[in-house]
Parts: sequence; C-alpha cells; structure tokens
Amino acid sequence: MATIIKTIRETLTIPENSLERFLSVQAPFARSLRERHVVLAGISDLTKGYEVARDGVDFHLVLYTLEGAAALTAERQANRLRRGSVFVAPAGTRYRYHVDSGPWRILWFHLRNLPPWSGLGRGGLWVRSSYLMDAMEIAAEGFLGESRNNEADAFRLAELFGEQISLYLARELAGTGSLHDRRIRERLDALWNAVDASLEEDWTVARMARVVGMSAPALHRAALRYAGRSPMHMVTHLRMLRAEQLLGRFEHPLHWIAAQVGYATPFAFSNAFKRWRGVSPSAFRASLGS
Repeated sequence: MATIIKTIRETLTIPENSLERFLSVQAPFARSLRERHVVLAGISDLTKGYEVARDGVDFHLVLYTLEGAAALTAERQANRLRRGSVFVAPAGTRYRYHVDSGPWRILWFHLRNLPPWSGLGRGGLWVRSSYLMDAMEIAAEGFLGESRNNEADAFRLAELFGEQISLYLARELAGTGSLHDRRIRERLDALWNAVDASLEEDWTVARMARVVGMSAPALHRAALRYAGRSPMHMVTHLRMLRAEQLLGRFEHPLHWIAAQVGYATPFAFSNAFKRWRGVSPSAFRASLGS
C-alpha cells in the first residue's frame, strides 16, 4: 500500500517498499549545510508508483538521478530524468515526476529561496548532465555514515563531508541564472580563490573590490547575493576553515597558525576562532584527539 501525502501545493505518493534516508541537516555538525540554506536532503531508493507533484512551493529542488529513470512533466513538456542528470526546479514553479518502471535512486536537496540561491528562478526549470554527481553521492553517503557512527572522530568527519556537499552544490549551481549572474559568480570565485591562496595577507573590502573590478558597495551586494556572506565574513570563513585544518593535522604552535591565516597575534586569532567555533583553538585541537 502506498502512502499519499497532500498539502495545498504538494502531493507525494510513496510506495510501501520505497526507502528514504534523510541527511541530518539540523545536527551541530551540519552547520555548513544550514549556512547554505539546505532545509531538507536525502538519498531515496524508489519504486514504481512513486510520484511527486508540486505547484508553487517556496523552496528550490535540486535532484540527482543516481540509478534508473523517472518521467518528468514540467512547463508543458515531457522529459526523462536519467542516471547522471541533475534536475533543478526553482521555487514557485510547477512540475511532476514519477517512477513508471523499475527502481529509481536519487539524491535530492531542498534549498531556501535565499542568497546565494535567490537567482535560481531566473533560469527556469532545467535538466542537464552533472559531472559532480559521483563526488556528491560519495560525500552524501559519507555524511550519512559518519553521522550514525559512534567513533570519537565521526562527527568531525561528518562535518567535513557536509562542507564538501555545500561546495559541490555551489559549484553545480554556479552555471544557473542569466549570463550576468554567471559572470558575477565567476569573478567572485576568482576573488575567493585569490583570498584562499593568500590568507596571511591583509584583506580589506577596498582591496577585494580592486581585485574583482567592482566598487566596494557593489562587491558587498554581490557577495551577499551569491555567497550569502559579506566580503569580510567570507574572508573570516576561509581563514577559520584553514585554521581548523592546521589545528587538526599538525602540531604547529598557535602563533605560527595565527600568522598563516592573517592574524597578528595568537590572542587575536584565539578570540576570532572562539567567536567562530565556540571553543578556543586549544580546546578544539584537544577535542580531535579525544
């Protein structure tokens, strides 16, 4: 017997022998997913009779077909969701997909209609091949496995897999939207790569604006829209990610790590890290070895 769930804008029919595994996006180790406004995600093994119909929901859908195929009806056109494809349905659109034969295995995400995803609606619905699907599946399975593991370092590994998923999503969706959107994203990606390659340097909004060829206010607006963070928040984000890596992999003293990530003193670095992580660098390092 199938389970049928109906709301005003959504109908789901789930056959009894279907299996759905949900990523724990509200867990403490899933912070990077929440920062990217992932509200629901999972890997589903679905059978004939599975069906989803939506009309104007308030979230974006990103759906990878890992195995099998399903029928898609959207914008008065019929299509097939096949292995290796990614289907993106922006918030507010109408679509229906169903399994008409054989099993269908998918990886899917629901994203809030907030930066950096606000521009997804400009490109409309689309289906295309995904070169990131295999990597995304490995990261998602790793996240699921470690989130249920009782080993001491499991939550840290789940956190790293979550960060991978977040970055893959950003990369997958960077090509959506208008030509203008894509060009802005490319310029910002080049800027973040430059910052990440030289975290020890003095990065200011004025300097970043010169690098990317924008005014400081324009850079601030673009960073909020496409990265979901202000320019200086993005610099801090990249510095803290590098600091976590250095604290976890090496026994370097704090003054050396502080200099590597752009802080003049260990005190300034420790304060910034504690604001970011909620614990001191020393406590964070100790937790990894516990």
